[in-house]
Amino acid sequence: SDGSALRFAPTRVLGEKAIYTWGGETRGWWRSRLDYIAYSDASARATAAFVLDTAALPDMALGRHDLERGDSNASDHLIVVTDLDPIERRAGGSR
Repeated sequence: SDGSALRFAPTRVLGEKAIYTWGGETRGWWRSRLDYIAYSDASARATAAFVLDTAALPDMALGRHDLERGDSNASDHLIVVTDLDPIERRAGGSR
């Protein structure tokens, strides 16, 4: 670690511009961001990130990925996904 603060992956909900990981109209609570992916930018780079809320996806996307509208209701928290690529370190600790 380089001693810097952790970064949070920019996880927007697929199909929306919103950022939330909990709640929503179908769950009866205000949408909130309660779940984060934190990582050290000294050792990894976030290359992709999203939150999956099947209630927000268009029918075409649901069918293409074999999902159903209620699949995200399995938990009161939504699925948060982040692809992290490791940053190679050279001898002596430099990138």
